[in-house]
Amino acid sequence: KPEAVAVMNSEKADELKKDADINIYSGIEGLIEIAKLNNADTVVNALVGSIGVLPTIEAIKNKKDIALANKETLVTAGSIIM
Repeated sequence: KPEAVAVMNSEKADELKKDADINIYSGIEGLIEIAKLNNADTVVNALVGSIGVLPTIEAIKNKKDIALANKETLVTAGSIIM
């Protein structure tokens, strides 16, 4: 059971909030917020495309281990991420 979930679509986030008793975040702001959660040691970036760059950078700034499940973050910002 996750502590929190982030999705891009705010309407889908609202649907999830109706049925879930966990924190639901939405949009790029939500993705960034979840990447900075204090209770998380590892952040999984399984986002499609380069949308995962900013959340990954924020996770790194917050000393999280990063599990990349996409290549676009490294293709678009590999020199920054590495």
